[in-house]
Amino acid sequence: SPPASVILATVMAKTATVAIVGYPGCSAWITAGLLELFAIANNARAALPGGGASTARFDCHIVGRSGRAVRGSHGVMFPAHAVRRRYDASIVSPIWCESLADLEQRAQRLRAENPFILQMARRSQIFASSCSGAVLLAQAGLLTGRRVTTCWWLVNWFRQAFPDVEMLPDRLVMRDRDLWTGAAGAAYMHLALDLLLELRGEPLA
Repeated sequence: SPPASVILATVMAKTATVAIVGYPGCSAWITAGLLELFAIANNARAALPGGGASTARFDCHIVGRSGRAVRGSHGVMFPAHAVRRRYDASIVSPIWCESLADLEQRAQRLRAENPFILQMARRSQIFASSCSGAVLLAQAGLLTGRRVTTCWWLVNWFRQAFPDVEMLPDRLVMRDRDLWTGAAGAAYMHLALDLLLELRGEPLA
């Protein structure tokens, strides 16, 4: 078999595929921020030794259940791509809401996304959520027995709604094997940087 260095070089030269799982009412800020962060990573490759020739690009795009454009919060539209057979990582965007009662109503309606979320989890090497996106993973049954984090103001509600999930609210990013969760708001940047580190190494991250 080839040495580990050759295997690593082969992996690093392969385009890394990242899906952002969008749905009606997902946070436009964080959905767009995730797209842009991986675009910045592609630009940053030029600063690596050799102009980043040995580090492949990220192919990061939005996917949605309907296959059509996703209407996020505040009417922001995101073009959706066809779902691929495999992804290196997929990230479920947060639910935009204005109150806990609003979150509960939106989460109930979004149970229709469960089959698609489960499908994306099966297709992904790493499946992640940002902020309140963890609610959608929990509703789909993906977080049972797992250690997770989420938005600080949801912690008590989350513990009551999903008592079979171990909540660790002091963590910005919680990695439990193939399931990763990011904490509140801007912690999506920490989540994405950890994914960069995992998929492309420390120099690019």
